[in-house]
Amino acid sequence: MRIMYVAYSGLPSTTAQSINVARACSALAELGHEVSLLVPSAHPMRLRERTDLFRFYNLPENFSIQYVTAPKGRLGRTIFTWKTALEARRWRPDLVMSRYLKSGLLCARLGFPVIYELHAPIKGKGRVISKLARTGQLRSLVTHTNEILREVRGHHLPGLADERVYAIPNGRNPLAGMVAAKTLPKATDGLNIGYVGKLQAQKGLDLIRALAPLLPGHDIHIVGGDEAQIAHWRPQMDLPNVHFHGYVPQAEVDAYIAALDVCLLPNEPHPENPAGVLYSSPMKVLDYMAHGKAILASDLAEIREMLDNDEAVLLPQGDAPAWAEAIERLDRARLDALGEAARKRLAREHFAMLGRSFLERGIQWWG
Repeated sequence: MRIMYVAYSGLPSTTAQSINVARACSALAELGHEVSLLVPSAHPMRLRERTDLFRFYNLPENFSIQYVTAPKGRLGRTIFTWKTALEARRWRPDLVMSRYLKSGLLCARLGFPVIYELHAPIKGKGRVISKLARTGQLRSLVTHTNEILREVRGHHLPGLADERVYAIPNGRNPLAGMVAAKTLPKATDGLNIGYVGKLQAQKGLDLIRALAPLLPGHDIHIVGGDEAQIAHWRPQMDLPNVHFHGYVPQAEVDAYIAALDVCLLPNEPHPENPAGVLYSSPMKVLDYMAHGKAILASDLAEIREMLDNDEAVLLPQGDAPAWAEAIERLDRARLDALGEAARKRLAREHFAMLGRSFLERGIQWWG
């Protein structure tokens, strides 16, 4: 099948969205499809320096990428929409998979079957999604969590039948082989406890700040963040057992995770929905699972879709003493058991090609 994948994303970049897009295209190609990814050439999150996309994401070079020239701003998005539709007319794909709604709608109006991927709440997109559904070319609306699925169905959008909306969890491939662990600095004889990701309060940095002085016998490694973010957080965690590693290229992240004993996922409720129903499916937890690491995570709805108490230690978000107590109770047998259970669940439910195979069955069912 010839698949044109459209995303208004900056590639390459350090964002989780860009990792998700690149991995999705690679997984579809591994299933035997010819995949062409279209992204804008100018995007605020795209890295400015020249870099090899596939090496950056540590992926095989098994799909093509086209950088669509479009100026920044609203006009640029309009131009991007039209250029992606023109490329569909030229290339004649069997399927358009779109993470950009306007491109999906225009391609559908040109007669191409479309799968629309929605990774956030509908907000003001409902009217356009209805237009897409009414073209008769929408094969399915795919989201990545059951929380978003319920949110979409709850809008009862005209023209969009519930059975055309379903969830496919995010995924990644298992490790290709043994990963050599990075040699990390040590200030203690205890565990290497790590966080990998953006240095945002929403991602749990406030909890890590409170946790660090409660664990003087263990090393805490914080991987990620730019200079400004590190300058903000380092003075608040000025302790010998806390190590800031800064930004690490995606291709090198595995070496850092391999060196950890415990991986932290201390997410907090999204500020747009403080009631606690989050809108994302953390990509980093998949990397932790692939390495078979013991995971300590906030006990929140989106995380429970990926892990349960057999595969992680789920803890009250923001409760640093509870997290510290849980870490001190961990022994090597428990660490290994949690990690192996998480690795098996990745292979069972979040293996990228399994998810894309399920998506394929949806294409065939609605074709």
